[in-house]
Amino acid sequence: MHSLNSLRADTHRQYGQFSLGHLLKGAITRRAFRVVVTMRLCQSIATSHLIWRLTLPFFKILHSFATHNATMDFPWQTKSGGGLALTHGWGLVISPGAKIGKNVTLFHGVTLGSRAATGFHAQVCD
Repeated sequence: MHSLNSLRADTHRQYGQFSLGHLLKGAITRRAFRVVVTMRLCQSIATSHLIWRLTLPFFKILHSFATHNATMDFPWQTKSGGGLALTHGWGLVISPGAKIGKNVTLFHGVTLGSRAATGFHAQVCD
């Protein structure tokens, strides 16, 4: 359940504390935070027991809607540490192989890409 612990850290980073109320408020009212929430849920479900994994397609669709609404390309498979903050988010593009450290803030227009020829993937450290 590493992804759920990261979700707690993400919520704490947004609001200065964690509570279920803050998590729900952010998921409903903040389009960039909604992307982080759906990403963490997909990651958690993908590594859970078989019964829960059956719901993964539903959560992938939610994540797709969230990223489309926030006008960003942010795959749910992206590895990132807790405390991720997406500020504004418009035009944010992340390749699936990118790695993002703990307590990182990404602003609008950022691209973390990769080079297919060399197998290089962007990394943003803690």
